[in-house]
Amino acid sequence: MRVRGRELRYQAAIRGWDQRGLADAAGVSQATVSRAMAGGQVHRRTLLRLARALAAQEPLSHLPDLVDVDEAA
Repeated sequence: MRVRGRELRYQAAIRGWDQRGLADAAGVSQATVSRAMAGGQVHRRTLLRLARALAAQEPLSHLPDLVDVDEAA
């Protein structure tokens, strides 16, 4: 499945995560997160892992208004 990389970068950033943080939370490799954040293809089960990790961690209250998605990469 192809991932909307910009949205994934934003969702990770408002949780205070970089690629490594999201990878650790989702139990996938940093290379996989990098590919997903670039809008690449990932397996359906990988996308589910990413989505579950994001759902399990609430965004930090002050970050949504501060994060510029283009700079979050």
